[in-house]
Amino acid sequence: MFRVFHDHDGLFVRNCTGYLHISADGVAFQADDGQHTFTADHNSIREFLPNEFVGSEYAAFHVKVRDSQKKTKNYNFAPWTNRHAEKELALRVYRFATGIQPATP
Repeated sequence: MFRVFHDHDGLFVRNCTGYLHISADGVAFQADDGQHTFTADHNSIREFLPNEFVGSEYAAFHVKVRDSQKKTKNYNFAPWTNRHAEKELALRVYRFATGIQPATP
């Protein structure tokens, strides 16, 4: 479980806070205010990757989820600490939970 900011505007100016849960079953975000909450099993997750531009100064990453209507929704997150080490930990936990091996250079 990670304490995170969830971006609302693509700039991390408007955001909410909550908890991102990563488990063997999937990924879930529970916003403190109850909005922007989602649950996704690993089969519906298309990406769980670091952001190269949006929020990169906050160590941001994104989760792309495909819903039951085959529409993809992108969720941008940044660790509560804004630390790249915490972002990297979230990415490693996700890879471990899914059995995805990191790319080799």
